[in-house]
This record gives sequence, C-alpha cells and structure tokens, in this order.
Amino acid sequence: MKKLLLLYFIFTLSGRSSRLLAQEGIVLQTDYMVENLALVHPGMTGANLAGSRIYMGMRQQWFGIEDAPQTQLLSFETSAFSNTALGVVAYNDLNGSFQRKSLLLTYAYKINLTEEVWNTRRPFPTKNDSAKQLIFGLNLGVFTSDVDQSNFNNSSNDPALGDQLRMGSYTNLNVGVAYISTRLSVQFSAKNFPLSSAPDNRIVAPIIIEKKNFKHFILSGQYRIFLPSEFSVEPSFLVQYFSNKNQLYDLGFKLSKLFRGGRLWGGLSYRNNFETPTLEDSRANENLTFSMLSSAMGINYKNFMVGYQYGNVLDVNSISALGHHFLLIGFHF
Repeated sequence: MKKLLLLYFIFTLSGRSSRLLAQEGIVLQTDYMVENLALVHPGMTGANLAGSRIYMGMRQQWFGIEDAPQTQLLSFETSAFSNTALGVVAYNDLNGSFQRKSLLLTYAYKINLTEEVWNTRRPFPTKNDSAKQLIFGLNLGVFTSDVDQSNFNNSSNDPALGDQLRMGSYTNLNVGVAYISTRLSVQFSAKNFPLSSAPDNRIVAPIIIEKKNFKHFILSGQYRIFLPSEFSVEPSFLVQYFSNKNQLYDLGFKLSKLFRGGRLWGGLSYRNNFETPTLEDSRANENLTFSMLSSAMGINYKNFMVGYQYGNVLDVNSISALGHHFLLIGFHF
C-alpha cells in the first residue's frame, strides 16, 4: 500500500505526466483562508503587528485512506523594531513513506503611510480604523525530502524504489510586497529563485526530474465592506502564474460579525486551474483542469484565534474528492 500510495503521489505532483519539475517550493493550498496570508506572501509578515504572534496548524487529507498525506506547520512573526518584522514558517509534509520538510526565514520592512495602526492585539480592522501600511518582504526557503524505506519489502526488487529515492535538498529566495489598509489590501509575490541545484537521479524512468527552475508569481487582493450591526463582507481573489505556463485562480467571499472581545467569521473559496500544454507535451489531449471548493470558519477572541478550513475537489473520479481538513490555532502576545 505504501509503495502504491507513494507512486500515486509522485504522479499526482507531476500533473499525470512523465516529468516532475524540481524546485517547486511549497504547494499552494487554501490554508491562507484561515486568516494567515503570510503563508503565501512574504510581504504579509508582520502586517498590523507590534508584538508577536504564533500559529500552529495541521492539514489532513483523504480520511479513511492508509498513509494519507498530512502536514504540520508552525509559523511565528514578531516586530523586532517599529519598521521591521521577522518571521519563521516550518512545514513537515508526510505522505506514506515520503517526507518533506520546509523552513522559511523572512525579513519584512514596514512603512506606515498613516500615523494609525489598528489595535496591536487585534488582527482585523474595524470601520473606525484608517490604517495604511506598505510592507516589503524577503524570505529564504530551505527544502529537504526523503523516503523511509525501512518498512518496504526489499525482496520485491521494485525498480521504481530502492536506492533511486534518496534525500535531496535545495534553497531558494522569495520576494513580495503588500499594501494593507482598513478596506483595501493587495499582495504580490515572486517565488522560487534558486540558490542551489535541484536534486536529481532520485526517480528512475519513466519519471525524470528536470533541472528546470520555474518561477511562481502570485497576486491577491481583498476589499472589506462594513455593514450595519457590526457585520462586514470581504470579497477576494488570488491568481498564481507559473513560468512553465501552469496557472490557477481563487475567488473568495468572507462574512464577519464583531462581538465584545472578538469576531466570528466564515467564508467560501472557489479554485480553478488551467494549463497550456506545448505541442511537444504528451498531455496535449488531456483535460488538465480541476475545480475545488473550500469553506472556512473561525473565531478571534481577545489574543486567541481558532480556524478550520475544508476543501474538496469537484471531481468524483479523483481520490482528492475525499477532501482535506485544516485546523489552525493562533496566539498574539
């Protein structure tokens, strides 16, 4: 089962093709919906923060499937000085015997365009705020991957496994800028500028690791509309473009309600991806698109935050249609 799940995961990452593109960085999930855009944009590190905050999260996919993928993450942000923020994000991805660890270290420089920054212990604005910030972020990413073969049946002599799957590591740089205000916020990031060579010779044919470093460009935005009775709505979008011509977009909507000491919120997001195969691409006649619907809900109370997000691929023929769950707990201090 572990061998089959591992091979399925490898083919899934490679887009059902015979090629696996190296140095892809962290796969963009919809976890950012749970009030944590710093997972996506270096420029959101330290946004509206004068103290520190820490988030702990766990994602579980495909309940009921043995050795299904799961991810643990830890993020920490602190405002070292009035105009400087530092951040750390650590991921641990498990999928059967496949393990991947990621560590991102971020430096952010903040420019306050107005004198006001909304309440430092409060991660969300209210209609009475008039804060504006411009933040420039730079992070260094370190990624390692390995396969635990201790439980494999070596007598099977499977040519796709064995000594061909070795630990590999690489580093890259990601940059971004964010404009944060009470109502309108916009973020842009450019990712995957390599500082080291991608690992190769880990997987035998027909899967080949290409020494190709493709870039990610991510643009997102949100607009808050304040309503009577302490309600607010927030439409949002996110577009990701890969230099290897793969693209996706998210359209989101969030509803919030203030109460004494905090806020309740919930929202929906629709994702669609699309690829542009080349004439030489063996997948030229395949349907390379998928759609995904995600929902999220949470609560901010004083210095604490708890959020939950569920996503489901809208394709009954996909194992991913079993859905994934993400739980995030945060604390501001």
